[in-house]
Amino acid sequence: MRYCLALIFFGLTPLFAQSNQLAGMQQDIADLKTEVEKLKLENQDLRESLAREKASKAPASSTTEANTRQRKEILDEVDRRLKQQTTDVNAALAEITRQVNTALNKPAVAKTKSPSTPA
Repeated sequence: MRYCLALIFFGLTPLFAQSNQLAGMQQDIADLKTEVEKLKLENQDLRESLAREKASKAPASSTTEANTRQRKEILDEVDRRLKQQTTDVNAALAEITRQVNTALNKPAVAKTKSPSTPA
């Protein structure tokens, strides 16, 4: 009978070992599940952070576009004024030239653009 109990005990020893191994694996699985939950939370935080960053860049983007549009309008206005002033200066120079030629009794010079005059 003692031998039977010893044989049963030795027969059950691998089962105990497997049971302990299984318990260790279950603990590992629980640890991995905890780690997965942490990673999910971290992923969610990163997504929220990215969404906030994108949202904060959107107004900056529209502000940049508005600034670009405003800058273009200002430059167009400056260009228009410069062209108008150039036209006015050229007209004034032509009038002064006509007056000088009249005072010197020279015939009127045909309007020609000098090479230094911008087009």
